[in-house]
Amino acid sequence: MERVRLTPGSLLASALARLALGVARLNARVPPGPRMFLFAGRRSSSRRFLVLQNWYCGLHLRGWAGTSALLATATLDGTLRALGSRPERLGVGPLVGTLAHETLMLTDQLLAGYDVQQATGAATEQDGATTTVGAAGQDAAGPQHAQASASHPRCLAQVGCLLGHLLLLASGGGLAAATALPDTQGTPGFVASALAARPPREFLADLEARYPGDWARAPARAAPHPEGTVVFDLFPVWRLDSGSYCDMADVVMTAWEERWRGVEEGARPPRPRFIHSNLEGWESVVELARAPERVRPWAFAFGTLADGFLPFQDATGGEVEVHLGSLVMKAVQARHPGAVGSAAESAAKLGDDSAGGKFEFDTRLPEGTKERILERLGLLSQAHDLEGDAVSQALAQAYSAVTREHLLQ
Repeated sequence: MERVRLTPGSLLASALARLALGVARLNARVPPGPRMFLFAGRRSSSRRFLVLQNWYCGLHLRGWAGTSALLATATLDGTLRALGSRPERLGVGPLVGTLAHETLMLTDQLLAGYDVQQATGAATEQDGATTTVGAAGQDAAGPQHAQASASHPRCLAQVGCLLGHLLLLASGGGLAAATALPDTQGTPGFVASALAARPPREFLADLEARYPGDWARAPARAAPHPEGTVVFDLFPVWRLDSGSYCDMADVVMTAWEERWRGVEEGARPPRPRFIHSNLEGWESVVELARAPERVRPWAFAFGTLADGFLPFQDATGGEVEVHLGSLVMKAVQARHPGAVGSAAESAAKLGDDSAGGKFEFDTRLPEGTKERILERLGLLSQAHDLEGDAVSQALAQAYSAVTREHLLQ
């Protein structure tokens, strides 16, 4: 095999050709219906490709619904307007996106003490709310954990992850399309925590003050549950980003079906919509676009999938493959004086991949740390039967500590 001289131009041409073939395949084989989001940028082969990739998909990809690439949108919008064109007619935007895992990882690390631990089942009344008291007599909703007794295994709720979602909604609004990213510490555990926790009153007050009418128009408000609203009800959209897509979609949909069992169809909110963003190839989109309607993705989001190169030929006619190398920075450590005494050892992500392929933590920590982090994440990931009052109290305290006491400023 002889050497092949590659230039930025030849790489760009190859990447665009591969993109065009992929888009043609999707248009030909995916039935109309699902939305297509481009979550590209940090792994793009070049900035020039990122801009052209977005423009091409906006013009030619059926179901195009937006991009997360601010650079591409700003570049195209400015250029096309300068040329006198109307960007909305040329496939530019809109901007779309969801929470990043790092947001939830860092929030939970700094406020890990609020992840409710249930030991014995004793309950006390405090400020009008029921609070579970741990085996050592400590308030389980406070920032320090009690030790679980041998007969009552520990149950942790994903309060930090719930809080990260609420802080974004309180600062950005948009409950009509509020999107859950549940796999940071495991989707089953997130679902269990979201079903147990009620939205803090201060969160709803902040939302109404900053975005009047947003809560009134939210699906959870338009079709309220007879037993009251829980955090789970706030999310009409769920982004599934690891593990078996169909299994995790089933976890969310089963929870929704159980929650609304016995309620008349007309009094229920719409079923959850799913964004699938853990795609392995073009065929994954084709296959899952035909999944049973109950778990079929409402949208597909991809980035790396729509990048890469076709094989190049050397002087002898042999093929030379060029692969993208991706080195993505991850936030795995956060320190703040307000978190002293309750912070976890590392910001960490578990994901829903049973093989541990999504596990992230600070690898610089001493030996033995990984096992402790995995043990904690394992507890958080499980679908426990959590005490709603205790989880709600912990979430309310954590929200107040950040937004009223400015704990992290």
